[in-house]
Amino acid sequence: MSKKTELTIIALLLLVLAPVQNAFGFPIGISVHGGLGKGYYSMEELNNNLNELRLELDSNLSDLSNGTNVMLQGRLWFIDRIAATVGWEHFWGDTEIQSIDSQILIKAPASVYSIGGMITALSVPVFADFNIGASMLFVSSIYGTNQEFSRILEEFKGSDTGYRIYAEAMTNFLTPLQFGFMLGYRVLKIQEFEDRYGDLAFFEPSEAIMELDYSGVFFYVTAGVGF
Repeated sequence: MSKKTELTIIALLLLVLAPVQNAFGFPIGISVHGGLGKGYYSMEELNNNLNELRLELDSNLSDLSNGTNVMLQGRLWFIDRIAATVGWEHFWGDTEIQSIDSQILIKAPASVYSIGGMITALSVPVFADFNIGASMLFVSSIYGTNQEFSRILEEFKGSDTGYRIYAEAMTNFLTPLQFGFMLGYRVLKIQEFEDRYGDLAFFEPSEAIMELDYSGVFFYVTAGVGF
């Protein structure tokens, strides 16, 4: 069973378990949150390769060091203090150069599924809850570049695991609506990619093993609803 399928099943279980609070009086609740933010990526090997490419082409090709991030997270709360979480995120990342003769495009998006936990460290009535969380991450990416074939975006696939820790401030005076700000750090590197033939992929022109490192600080502005 794939990680995507497993996390989908867990998300469905969250929805099924939410009514337990009303049916049996158990202290269980559910909340769903979406977020828009930004991630700052390490990308050392990729940027070293871009630097060699920049020198080779005598171009102004910029490093890939950040990108827009979106997230969706479900939380199953126990006694309003401890929560199990499942989530999905998408990271954008690209850079390009364009001249009269050609355009070189580098794309490094990623889809991430997560499972973890959260605790409310401090609750200030009629103001905000302050939460701390941690998650295991399951990432997959399709790295694309047209530097070898100018009119064709060549794609390479990779997947890996990582983790993140974060803190969040979330309003508690607009129930059931919740608005917040999340700030954290993720350790998330895809250490190997494969080409379309299933062979290990290498960056060109550096000839280093292809890897993408999304590790770094991230933040989200969030909005959600709790039941």
